[in-house]
Formats: sequence, structure tokens, C-alpha cells
Amino acid sequence: MNKKIIAVLIAFVVVFVCGVAYSQSLEELKAQAREEVRREMGVDRLPSRPAPAPRVGARTTTDMPTRSPQQMARMLAYILAGVSLLPAGIAKAKGRSFIAWWILSMLCFPVVLLVSIVMKGKPAPERAAVTPGAVAAAAVSSQKSKSVSNRAFIKGFYDEVFDGRNLDAADELVAEGFVGHDLPQGAPFGREGFKKYYRDIFRAFPDLEYRIEDVVADEDKAVVRWVGKGTHGGDFRDMVPTGKPVTIKGISIFRIRDGKITELWNETDVAGLIEQLG
Repeated sequence: MNKKIIAVLIAFVVVFVCGVAYSQSLEELKAQAREEVRREMGVDRLPSRPAPAPRVGARTTTDMPTRSPQQMARMLAYILAGVSLLPAGIAKAKGRSFIAWWILSMLCFPVVLLVSIVMKGKPAPERAAVTPGAVAAAAVSSQKSKSVSNRAFIKGFYDEVFDGRNLDAADELVAEGFVGHDLPQGAPFGREGFKKYYRDIFRAFPDLEYRIEDVVADEDKAVVRWVGKGTHGGDFRDMVPTGKPVTIKGISIFRIRDGKITELWNETDVAGLIEQLG
């Protein structure tokens, strides 16, 4: 038989054996992945097609199981079985000793067998199971982190802007497109409206001090229950200064986005304040 034909046939056998080995390894990995997902979901069988919408806790391609040592050794044996034919075929094509090259190439199998025996019984590396509980715990942890951050932010805001009378700090802490849902009619829009409103408050009550009673925060809001105490020392709603001490109570709801206040709702006991000034 022509030497070139023999070389082509041997190359075909090599490619075929390697392809079968690789395909079998992939099928084993897919079957193992489906079995692990089935156990996590607690169902007897999985649908042949994935659901249109992702399910909480569903596996992604990055969650495919790692090849076990046994699978690696078996896959290596398949590949070497095909590759071992290559030097023998080349030797035959070049007219050299076919048997010598065949024996030399087959010596790799005891090595593979030894590796398989040594690695047998060693478990494959385990990945952390992605379960609905784990996803929920991560979401709760993230929400708690944002809540704590917003609590700290709003307390610092009261200390710096209100009690510190530093309205210029609002340029960094209040969004330019700020919306004040309870600002007086005709107040400027945005951040400047916020600054003008509180500038008028501080002018009417120069020594006003806020005491935070409670702060409740979530991902994008902070609710503050506060008590303010001061002296009526300036014009307030067309009322001339009376010099009377006053106590103001209220609840403020702040929406916080990207480290800035974007919206504010105030519920203030204005009726109680007017009564104290009357």
C-alpha cells in the first residue's frame, strides 16, 4: 500500500480518537452539571430547554463543575492512545522500523495507568453552591451596606449643613436638579431653592439646633425624625421677631442618589410653632 495513504489513514485515526475522547469528556461534564443543578432545585428531572427568564440561583457557564482527576487521567489516556499511532505511522511511511516505534510509543500507557491509580479517590474541587438563599443573603448584605452608608451620610449632612450653618456644603451634597416637595411657592428650582429656604429659616431662628431622634434608611432613602430648638429672632411668615424660645418637631424624608440628596419631603408641626409664637 502506498506510504502516503497509510500516513493519511493513521492521521485520520488519530483525529477520530481524539475527537471521541473530547466529546465524551464534554458529555460527562454536562451530565454532572445537570445532576448538580437538579439536586439544588430538588426536582426529579430538568427541562430540556432553559426557561426564558433566569431563575434565582440558576447556574451560569462559570458555574460548570471542574474536571475531576479521574476524568483528566481518562481523557489523557484517550488522547495518548491516538497520538501513539502517529510516530509508528511516520516510521512506516519513511521505511523505518514500525515495531520499534510502536513499542516506544506504547510505553506511555503504564505512566497514564499509574497516574490514574494515584489520583483515584481524590474529589474534584468543590464550588460554592449558588442557591436562592445565597443570592438573597448577598442582596440583604448589599442593602444593609447601603443603608448604613445612607445613615452616616444624613447624620453628617445635619452636622455640617444645618447645625454647622454651612449651606455652601450643599453644593457638594445636594444635587443640582434637587426637588423640594414642600418648599414655599415661588422658591427657586433645584439646589438654589434648597439653600434659600434654609437660609430664611436660619435667619428667622439664628440659634436653631437640630436633634436627631431617629434615622431609618434603605438603599436610596433616609427618614429622619427630628426636634429643633431655637429662638425667634427674625421675620418668619410675616411675623416680626418675638424673642420667644420655640421647639419645632418634624419628619424629613431624603432621597439619596450617588452621594447627593435629590429629593426632600418635610412634615413639620407648623401649627404648633405658630401657637408658640402667638
